[in-house]
Amino acid sequence: MLDLAVVESRWWDEGNQSVRGVFELIAAVRKENPHAYHYEMFNNADSLREIVPRIAKKKNIRNLVIAAHGDEDGIYGAAGDTRDGNRISRTVLRNILEDIPRGSLDGLYLGTCATANENTVDFLFDGGHVRWVAGYSEETDWLEGTSLDLYFWNTYYGTNRAGGPLRRIKRVAERMGPVIGLCADWGFDIYVRRRGGGVQALLKEMYFDNDDMDE
Repeated sequence: MLDLAVVESRWWDEGNQSVRGVFELIAAVRKENPHAYHYEMFNNADSLREIVPRIAKKKNIRNLVIAAHGDEDGIYGAAGDTRDGNRISRTVLRNILEDIPRGSLDGLYLGTCATANENTVDFLFDGGHVRWVAGYSEETDWLEGTSLDLYFWNTYYGTNRAGGPLRRIKRVAERMGPVIGLCADWGFDIYVRRRGGGVQALLKEMYFDNDDMDE
């Protein structure tokens, strides 16, 4: 099994669009089993609030993908937008992350538009029990963003674990060079806590900043 859980909301009222095929491909290549990862769907804040802590208690899960529509300050439940009640604010999301056991998850991957900006990630780090966060700070095309998701996770599972989760994710950042132009276009970055406070955006800073990551 991959140490990965994917939690996805319904994208649109019509159609069967899903990121599931992307992760089935990664699992098939890496584990020779397309079902070798955990997958669930969520509809709203209540369902996400139930799913995430339960998943985080599984010893074989270390990373969480949330795949949904999003904005600068939150995400959305099933086929949600600003006109309905399925919005999940960043405060609610942080509270959910606070409910997971400390040390149970290494990474949070926000497969959402705009949510993974430095301000919101810093807010999530302030209370959420994860070591790194990755995702998009700009609006992205669904299909193109999904292709970058595939590149990231294939790179992640092709990178060794030596040195722990923070050293591993830094090595992943170093290997994102072939798609760095796309990362810039869509505001994609990988964030860790900066020693002394704030966040370090690895893709933005790795060639200009020698600060050590907070272990």
